[in-house]
Amino acid sequence: SHWRLMMILKSFIPGNLISLYMTIINSVVMVGLYYGFLTTLSIGPSYIFLQDRNIEPKERSLALGIKKQLRVSFLF
Repeated sequence: SHWRLMMILKSFIPGNLISLYMTIINSVVMVGLYYGFLTTLSIGPSYIFLQDRNIEPKERSLALGIKKQLRVSFLF
């Protein structure tokens, strides 16, 4: 029983704590990068709002109709 306690206490030496800290920080950074790229590269309904200046008038009216539908759907 006594040697188990000693083994547990030895596992908390500063080197191991620093290693644990670095592992946690590394995983947090990797998750942040993953979701950052996922958010940046995804194209959602907001893409319509950015692109309506570069399209023909007939398509523009379609885009405006979609915008109105989106606004109405977000209100409810």
